[in-house]
Amino acid sequence: MRVNRNSPLGPPRSNSSDWWLLALFLIGAIIIGGYLLVQRRLDVATGKPDKTRAPQITLTPTRGIDDYIRDAQQAYQAGDLRQAINFYDQASRRRPRDMDLQVQAARLHIYIYQPAKAEQRLRKILQANPNDLAARTVLCKAVEWQNRISEAIAECEAVLAAKPDDPIAMAYLAEALIDQSSNPDIDRALTLGQKAVELLPENEDTLRNLGYVNEMLRRYDTALDYYQRALVVNKNLPHVLISISRIYLSQGQTDAATTTLKQVLAADEQNAEAWDRLGVTYQAKGEWDLALKAHETATKLAPDMLRAWTNLGATHFQKGRYTLVIEDYNKAIAISQKTNEALKAWDYLNIAFAYQLTGDCDKALAAFAQVTALAPNDFLEQKQVLSKRCGR
Repeated sequence: MRVNRNSPLGPPRSNSSDWWLLALFLIGAIIIGGYLLVQRRLDVATGKPDKTRAPQITLTPTRGIDDYIRDAQQAYQAGDLRQAINFYDQASRRRPRDMDLQVQAARLHIYIYQPAKAEQRLRKILQANPNDLAARTVLCKAVEWQNRISEAIAECEAVLAAKPDDPIAMAYLAEALIDQSSNPDIDRALTLGQKAVELLPENEDTLRNLGYVNEMLRRYDTALDYYQRALVVNKNLPHVLISISRIYLSQGQTDAATTTLKQVLAADEQNAEAWDRLGVTYQAKGEWDLALKAHETATKLAPDMLRAWTNLGATHFQKGRYTLVIEDYNKAIAISQKTNEALKAWDYLNIAFAYQLTGDCDKALAAFAQVTALAPNDFLEQKQVLSKRCGR
């Protein structure tokens, strides 16, 4: 069918007025376009952002496992073990089957005086893989630092039965053997500690633990030498620095002990053990207000640390706050009932006199009975004083 090109339904023809409107429109468009072009060039010349361009997005590269491991090692070298643990945990979340990362984190928990947390993590690893010798070795250390000596010895012995030349297990076993309160195995502790150092002469754990064995034997110069060698490996190891502070204090070098402990706290102000030892150092210097502040900080950071409460109680005793003395020591006794730690005869002596000075002689004499049980041949003069004051 043909199409009618002149259909009456098509658009009407334009008249002359339409051409004028079109011309005006074109002129306006040219003016506006020119203005925008000039304005854009002015913006570029003056440094203003170009609004016509899409904003550029800078992508942050994804952090990999190796990045977190490197960060953990750097934090460890800096003495910030809490941050190192955090980085190891970040790496573990990306590689959950790598048990070595979790063992490393657990080991660092011990060295910031959180052995119970370390044990909890290690038990989970061993539940999944009972033959993980690395986890079992660190477990030996974790339970030893909770004063479960016989259990620690059993764990390290089991590792050495499977791997006789494991120097870390030797070092940890040496520490446990020397810490046996009733019958420390001095000869074997020294032999294992020395062999561990021979096998790993530049390892902070083997050096530190042989130093510890010598410290417990009061061979302070030898102990200090091994501790210093451990610091060559890592100058900021908190547990090694705290051990050095103990030797300084035993030698009457209270200023050196204070400086060493402050080095620990500069890297980790949440280290409860460092605060407690700092308090003990202030006690030795007779600076009781500073000692009080340090021990209070320790108890807040680690409410389950028995020594922090007994040291706080001793400080309150020196300041004559006998009601607080009783409160502090009662908290320590409650903790001792949950753990294998025990109060010392000196602690019960403070409790006894605190009760007497607050008017409760029955509890005072009961507390002194604990003194007699722990040290039957000591504190005889104090017993006479207490009996006289209580009229018995």
